[in-house]
This record gives sequence, structure tokens and C-alpha cells, in this order.
Amino acid sequence: MQKLAGAAVAAVLTAGMLGVGAVEVSAATAKALPTGKFHVHTMQTEKTESDQKFKATKTGKIQYTLTKKQYNHSVGVRLITCGSDWKSLTGWKEFKKEYGDYYTFDKKVKKGTCFRIQAGRSWAKDIDGKVKGHLKKA
Repeated sequence: MQKLAGAAVAAVLTAGMLGVGAVEVSAATAKALPTGKFHVHTMQTEKTESDQKFKATKTGKIQYTLTKKQYNHSVGVRLITCGSDWKSLTGWKEFKKEYGDYYTFDKKVKKGTCFRIQAGRSWAKDIDGKVKGHLKKA
């Protein structure tokens, strides 16, 4: 009886180890979403936009993170359409996390939509960041 119980425990442990390995392999082979870099020079008196333009290749949500701020002040960003008569695509998201942690914008961006990043009024000066999602440079 004890030999059977020991064999059952060994089988469960072996299956558990194999299961963990399978999860790690599937996570490693998952395709990473494309990223794009942006730069915005913020001003305390007006909203400013990035020069970099991106185009959604698939309908879905876009994520962003900041990689650098010149001064440690808060800054909010949102997505807007390309062109001089831009429209807001998402709501404002204030960056509060650590550098490299991604925020997800609240609304989906439709396939084929050209967008840029707009920063709100801030004393942060120059900010650099990345956007991640189904996108390409426009």
C-alpha cells in the first residue's frame, strides 16, 4: 500500500513539473506585439503632440509606457488622430507607474486609423516612451 501511495505522489510531482515546463514553453513562443518609440516636448501652458505617427494594423487596444522624463513631474497622455483637425481617440491616462510598466488605453483603435500621442500640460519637459499593440509606423 505504501509503495502505491509513493508511486502516486511521484507521478503527480512529475506531471506538475511537466505542466510547468509546458506553460513556460508556450509563453516563450507567444508572438510579441510590435512597439514604436515616440518623443514629446511638453509645455506647462499647452498640450503638445509627438511627431511620430502610427497606424493600427488590427482593431484593438493600444498600450504605452514612458522610458524617460527630463523632470520628475506627472504627465498625462492620450491618442489623437493624425492631421491638423485631430480628434481624440482615447481618454487621458496619467503616468504613475514605474518606467517600463505599460498602461492600456480605455478605448479600442480601429484598423487603419492613423494616430499620434498627445501629452497634456506638464513641467516634465521632454518625455520618451513606447507604444505597443497592433501597429506600424505611418
